[in-house]
Amino acid sequence: MTPTSLLLLATTVFSASAFAGSVQINDGKSVEVATKTAQNVEINFRAVTDYVSSGDFRFRAAGDQDAFHGHIEVGVSVPVAESVYLTTNAFYDRFDFGTSLAPVPTTLHKVGADIAVEYRAEGEAALALIASPGIYGSEIDSDDFNVPITAYGSYRLSPSVVVVGGFRWDEWSMYQILPSAGIIWTVNDQWKLRAVATSPRIEYRPNDNVTFSFGGELVGGTYQTSKNEINYGGKHLDYYDIRTGLGVTYRGWKPVELSVAAGWSIERNFRYDDIDVEYRVKGAPYIAFGAKAVF
Repeated sequence: MTPTSLLLLATTVFSASAFAGSVQINDGKSVEVATKTAQNVEINFRAVTDYVSSGDFRFRAAGDQDAFHGHIEVGVSVPVAESVYLTTNAFYDRFDFGTSLAPVPTTLHKVGADIAVEYRAEGEAALALIASPGIYGSEIDSDDFNVPITAYGSYRLSPSVVVVGGFRWDEWSMYQILPSAGIIWTVNDQWKLRAVATSPRIEYRPNDNVTFSFGGELVGGTYQTSKNEINYGGKHLDYYDIRTGLGVTYRGWKPVELSVAAGWSIERNFRYDDIDVEYRVKGAPYIAFGAKAVF
């Protein structure tokens, strides 16, 4: 197993990292785990866009490549029993890659929905089971239908420490079942450590409206290439972008939350699992913008 494969295994495991009360899975989508006691219907919205500047392929004859990524989702959480919610988030996610000589797709799509059954409790265990039916491919084609499954749990050990764990199952992925665990430690009112894949980070919150962060992030997922692809058509492809950087989040316009981040894409990796072939892109700077709201 290559060092890159080991790194991907360590970082692509299911992420139960809590972004201000949310749990994020390995492809960047998140399912809110609110600690509200009221049984209210919630409307969820999230949008992200980011750009990675041009980096050279490690296979020199392939040239270089940049990458643009966009993600949008909207959904609703409905109480169905005491502390139990049914959440459905429809999403569209797309990568566009610059022209190169490497035999990789020019676009990757995800179109579908996260359907989750959640148990929510203030200061107690939080559990969720999530199915994500959708199209995951280099084209939007019914042949590229897949249903990854995620399950997680979180438990508050103390007022300042929460442990999380779970797994993600994806039949197409190189690692079909990926377990994970981590810890979230609220050091004090200003500092918080989120030691969980795929977005470990340290946060500093000088006031209620602003949070600064430093850490890592994994962006990508598992896809099936179109049969129309000139190279490696009809193959399963793991695409991941390993990043590190600084970010800031602003919450002054409630219920909207805005964020911006910038840093370094350490490596982008295209891996065709069926035939054990991969193409890696060297590091390059990136910038990202995001917005989300829960009504």
